[in-house]
Amino acid sequence: MKSVSIIIPAWNEERTLKATLYALLEIDYDKTRCEVIAVAGGSDNTYKIARSLVGPMKPFSRYVVLLQEPAGKNAAIQLGLNVANNAIIVLLDADTIVSKQWLTSMLHPIAQGKTDLTIANPNPVRKNWVSDYYMITKTYFLHRITTFSGHSMAFKASDVKNRLQYFFDRDVKVGVDYLLAKRFLEQGKKIMFVKDAYVTTHIPSSPKYFVRSESRWQTAFINIDGASYRSLTSNGIIVGALAAMVPLNKTLFIVALLLNTVYVIKRARIFLIGSKLYKSRIRNIFGFIILSYAYHLVGFISYLRYFLGLSEQKYLHQGQRY
Repeated sequence: MKSVSIIIPAWNEERTLKATLYALLEIDYDKTRCEVIAVAGGSDNTYKIARSLVGPMKPFSRYVVLLQEPAGKNAAIQLGLNVANNAIIVLLDADTIVSKQWLTSMLHPIAQGKTDLTIANPNPVRKNWVSDYYMITKTYFLHRITTFSGHSMAFKASDVKNRLQYFFDRDVKVGVDYLLAKRFLEQGKKIMFVKDAYVTTHIPSSPKYFVRSESRWQTAFINIDGASYRSLTSNGIIVGALAAMVPLNKTLFIVALLLNTVYVIKRARIFLIGSKLYKSRIRNIFGFIILSYAYHLVGFISYLRYFLGLSEQKYLHQGQRY
């Protein structure tokens, strides 16, 4: 059984951190082989709560609480990595509840040499038509996932320890999980989405949260990767086709109607296939299609902000939820 360092960056997470830490006490893994490092801070009681749990966390080989300064999630992860003692690193978000088999499932493919980085399988705290959009999309693209939602990720410490700034760039405030996966792929390493490594976490469950989260994520992707003109064109065509449904020009309206019909059929197909596996209600198909359009609209606006120089990452905050 491998020795593991579980690093939990927690910023303004007073409402969720305690439940996250207590869930770790229930995992089916030898806790004497695990150390837990909470890098806690913010304007609330997150750090105080982390410090108060020294007693309950005694089953672990070591429980360390570090004060996190307002420098972003990657800075917090670097701080945790600098004090981590074990060969395997697991990153865990402070709003994520792990299942009993989570850690065993996460580490098995790495121990078997099948992959270099594993990603856990998230389920929503609140299941509704908004969170179903993410779950159905995830289910449909299950075998192609390499960067979906890094609520928990595991890898060998030796893969990153000598290049912390490369893998955990302090200037990247949002999209750090995506950046880590991107860096691993750049190094020719393998990534595996582990279906059995279940966690429960906060996935957008309201239209407002959906729009704000997508704006943050898509802005982060653009800032990390630069402008993708393929993505910009795709977003522009779909947004333009939707706008052209206003019947000002007959020819333009007919073309827009055809484009939107094809798009709706495509998204409906994804919903019907994914919903069978995820068991979503058929009536949620309408919300799924609406959010699909909203995704492209947010993406198009994010590109406009990028080209206008308005997408600086300073307005994006770790642990921000709505």
